[in-house]
Amino acid sequence: MAIIRKSALSLMALSAVMAACSSQPPRKPPQEPEPARSILTSCETEAESPDLERISTSLGYAFSPRFIPDGFEHSSSTIDRRRRANLVYQDGQGILLIAYPVEFFMRGSPTMVELGLIQPADAISDVSVSGRGAHVMRGGWSENTILAGPGINPADARWDYERSLTLYFDCETEESQVVGVAVQSIPDAAGDLISEADLIQVASSIRQRQ
Repeated sequence: MAIIRKSALSLMALSAVMAACSSQPPRKPPQEPEPARSILTSCETEAESPDLERISTSLGYAFSPRFIPDGFEHSSSTIDRRRRANLVYQDGQGILLIAYPVEFFMRGSPTMVELGLIQPADAISDVSVSGRGAHVMRGGWSENTILAGPGINPADARWDYERSLTLYFDCETEESQVVGVAVQSIPDAAGDLISEADLIQVASSIRQRQ
């Protein structure tokens, strides 16, 4: 349960909630961020499994990877209150989390932008997954920033570049439904993260079960 809470908090930071830490600019008038342009990655059909069956029953589809980095083992697959699937893999204290559906915003979620918290541009880079466009986000709002809640002064907010490494891309179901997927590395006690190359390989291996 602690792992799931940690994963959920990290995703909130990377979606919300998502070099040295630096102060954010002074509060700006609330702006609605524009979602990044959707670029589809094909997802192949996966064989049935009890976990995917439950997710598919809830969402109408389910995705799972054919590749995970050495040492990682499947820990759990759940649907949370937001009807988001969370597939958790562990290697000691290190976590690989696959979540969907998610929405990626280049500047940050509407909630965070409204608070004046804008994701630093240098935390996001463009990559390719199976020949199609995707985004990698390095880090997320620091734990203290998240715990401070909506009353935090933007000048006191900090971006933690070592908090996580997350790859965002889109898949399309057999019924042509576009689904945002996040593949995230949460570091172990030593602060080690899964490499960007391995996250791309995980994403490229994801299959869909309809």
